Amino acid sequence: MFQTSHEWASFHAAARCVSGGPIYITDVPGKHDVDVIFQMTGNTPRGDTVILRPHTIGKSTSAYNSYDDPVLLKISTYVGSARTGVSLLGVFNCTQHPLAELIRLDQFPGAENGTYIIRSHRSQQVTPPSAAMEHASFVHLELPTQGWEILSAFPLQTFKLDRKHPADGPADISVANLGLLGKMAGAASIVNYDSYIETSSGRLRLWTSLKALGTYGKYIDLL
Repeated sequence: MFQTSHEWASFHAAARCVSGGPIYITDVPGKHDVDVIFQMTGNTPRGDTVILRPHTIGKSTSAYNSYDDPVLLKISTYVGSARTGVSLLGVFNCTQHPLAELIRLDQFPGAENGTYIIRSHRSQQVTPPSAAMEHASFVHLELPTQGWEILSAFPLQTFKLDRKHPADGPADISVANLGLLGKMAGAASIVNYDSYIETSSGRLRLWTSLKALGTYGKYIDLL
């Protein structure tokens, strides 16, 4: 339980969105932070409101850090099927000092193989595609006291498309499904997803089913 009108409201909301547990709001009637609630929920076509959160239990990536160690608390969780799902990392500054860290791609569960992009919820920045074995596969994160961020590692799918002029050769196109933007755990809005090249037309088809309404994000990189 937490209150959205509290000074630590967004900090607690982010922690609950990556926890995998139930979320209860205990606001005083009429005192709500609508922006915090909006980042946690989505509206359905039926007029219902659903919480967007992973169903897997969030776990600390460094279980043996002391409470007063000058490190960021990192809670990892996962959405979707193995190798095709999205890995989430909630990062929190629980100390009394600003902290900065380099967060590696291999700290995201399930992202050991394949190519990924990492998107930050609060800054909305997206990293270049990278793999866990590459030296540049990390995010530099600076958090003030009481600061937090949720990072999502999205797997890339790469396809070869025939160009309009055959002399140019085939084109490589990489795509990633970002789910709903503006949500702390926007990847949890994805119900089903498929991408394929049509045999008859040679066109790339992207199909996504979402559990709520909102701004849908898609990453596309054409080489």
